[in-house]
Amino acid sequence: MDSEKFFRQLDEYFEKNEIEAAGKYLEESLEIVRKEGNVSLEIAILNEMMGYYRSTNQEEKGIRSVEEGVYLIRDSGLEGHPEVAKMWINMGTTLCHFERVEEAEICYKNAEMFFGESAYGALNMAGLYNNTAAVYVKTGRFEEAAKRYDKALEILDTLQEESEFWEDLAFNRIVTWLNMIVMNRVKMESENYPDNSETEKEIQKKVSLVKEILSSSKFQKTSSFPYAVKKSIHCFENLNDEENVAWVRMLENQ
Repeated sequence: MDSEKFFRQLDEYFEKNEIEAAGKYLEESLEIVRKEGNVSLEIAILNEMMGYYRSTNQEEKGIRSVEEGVYLIRDSGLEGHPEVAKMWINMGTTLCHFERVEEAEICYKNAEMFFGESAYGALNMAGLYNNTAAVYVKTGRFEEAAKRYDKALEILDTLQEESEFWEDLAFNRIVTWLNMIVMNRVKMESENYPDNSETEKEIQKKVSLVKEILSSSKFQKTSSFPYAVKKSIHCFENLNDEENVAWVRMLENQ
């Protein structure tokens, strides 16, 4: 199976909103590449399947795709494969989505060993810290989550002068700030944190930072802008923040 043809067909299903057809295509393609022994494409398809099952909330199939990923890594000699780190992150995100947080944390720790000192590796490490922090938020370990988010921002700050990565840096900062907003909202609802005045200040500070980048005409011209808008709307909708949902939608419709 040709990888370009596979992704082109998959994208077509999603563009036409043929969600069930996309799922069927993923499953059929996985069987084909396994028979062909195409390990690289098998990894790519499993990664796509994990995201698909998360988005369609199919827990049984999502967990099974993770188990198949672990089997592929450990029983096929793929520990050094360049895409393995991405798979570990994807498996951890899938497990976290389905409330298997302890197993998710193990996956993220496995992924952490793969990233080097390059700018690309640093960006991936920042994303990994974001994912790991989400596990801590789910288990009420807010201080640990905050440290991970801070570490992600520190990494992004070290890449400030890498102009070629400006778009990635801006997008990753937005994602991190949105995650911190959610963390602080969850923290405010916890009985263990009765004094919420400082937490509310932190939330408003992060909201302002998100809006600052979204308002930038430079960022609005990037391919990341629509994704940042969607993530922002999703975040504010979940927090019942109608004012900021309306503000982001205004940008979206400009």
